[in-house]
Amino acid sequence: MKDIIMVILALLIGMAITKIYYPNQIINHTTDTLTVVQEPIVIEKIKPKLIYRLDTVIQTRPFTAVVDTVFKYDTIQVKYDYPENQMQLAIRMATDTVYNKKEILTTTQRNEPWWEDPLIATGGLVLGYLLSNASK
Repeated sequence: MKDIIMVILALLIGMAITKIYYPNQIINHTTDTLTVVQEPIVIEKIKPKLIYRLDTVIQTRPFTAVVDTVFKYDTIQVKYDYPENQMQLAIRMATDTVYNKKEILTTTQRNEPWWEDPLIATGGLVLGYLLSNASK
């Protein structure tokens, strides 16, 4: 009987020390992500500067020159209309998203009565003792 009381006291002291040095805390860990997408650069119709050279008189028909190419991950498109002297330029960059990760930690104290854990432990020990005596 003396040994059982010593075990119960040791458990109660251990639980009290645990409650004092390691209080019940709830830690909420959330992550907030911000996504930034770049918009394409498009220049609609510009009139280029013309340089005239006087050499011979040549009649040319109207034409449209188009250059559409991919450089690494970017698309570049240039279009030129001859008699109107209009130029279009479109630069579409690859989808470049920037992820800013921000971690938010919040801790809140969980309020429990101090006697709840010792009561559960003591009740378990008493129930175990009664069951062991009942089986004899």
